Amino acid sequence: MYDDEANFVKVSVVVIGLNEESRLRSCLESIVKSELKPEEIIYVDSGSTDRSVEIAKSVPGVRVFALDTNTPSPGMGRNVGLSRCRGDYVQFVDGDMLLSPDWLGKGINIIRSSDKICCVCGLVMEEKENINFIEDLISIGWETKPIGDVVLSGGCALFRREILVKLGGYRNYLVAEEESELGERIINSGYRTVRVPIPMCKHKLEIKELRQYLNRIKRSGMAHMQILKTVPSRRKWEIFKSPVYSICALLLLLLPIIFNNGSLVLLLILLYFLLNLRIGYKFFKNSGNLRRSILQGLLNYPSMLQVTYGFFYELCCPRIKTINKEIFFNELSSGNTLVKKSIPNIDIQLGRRTQIIR
Repeated sequence: MYDDEANFVKVSVVVIGLNEESRLRSCLESIVKSELKPEEIIYVDSGSTDRSVEIAKSVPGVRVFALDTNTPSPGMGRNVGLSRCRGDYVQFVDGDMLLSPDWLGKGINIIRSSDKICCVCGLVMEEKENINFIEDLISIGWETKPIGDVVLSGGCALFRREILVKLGGYRNYLVAEEESELGERIINSGYRTVRVPIPMCKHKLEIKELRQYLNRIKRSGMAHMQILKTVPSRRKWEIFKSPVYSICALLLLLLPIIFNNGSLVLLLILLYFLLNLRIGYKFFKNSGNLRRSILQGLLNYPSMLQVTYGFFYELCCPRIKTINKEIFFNELSSGNTLVKKSIPNIDIQLGRRTQIIR
């Protein structure tokens, strides 16, 4: 339950999505059914080619916007929603999530408990029905996140709108990791992001192919390089860790070939086993699931290689080079009329020039 005063608080909910036809209606309806009724629900589409926009428009009370860009990003969609919403607080939700009915009320009570709390998030639980190996592996990270003051909130989180606007919102140019970059700015500005052990939402990845998983972690590597080039970070080692580990691992693999020594091969296998054991044990302490902990340990370093690929891919072929451009989007009314609007994109973006306005 939540405090009665929460009923008088204005909360806007902003949902972003790209080709979420199979899940979007359930997502929006979960928000409509929230115990604490939101002031408004905004859906921002990132260029879907399926029926996502049509579905969003069919849900009563949902305001629909569509990004008018060839290079959408999660941060861009959230910033459009942030610029249009009217609530004192804004809850961001991804289109593949189901918001827990009592989350908004409980989240509001927590965020109002201290003026220094800018963001509050809860537990994200992966739907277990028909879950595959890759989805099971990724969900380990969500279900073992630390509780208390954190840097990373995730795609589903509740913010004080006034503070978020003052901080400049999300970085539009980041292809991933936009939440962790924002988390650093929140901390550096003297505010807090708090994770609480309360169910916040259910999530469904629907990653059916290994290629989808590899592209996901490649984008993470690209985002690390984008952050490194554009944002003064207090966590440089967190950004460099995967590339450094991967390069060292590759160099070690070359040693047996260079020296033609079978003993070195056995030594490297033992080292790899011990490192995986350490990682798996860390996850086992948090999750208590032995099978998933073993999988996490075995696949951690191969994943780092893919992150490193994305890191150097962005270094050699940077994605964007635009400064102070506007983000254009369409507001879609129930009468199918388009109203073209824009908001300033104040982010300093580096790299190769990309067409932002279609």
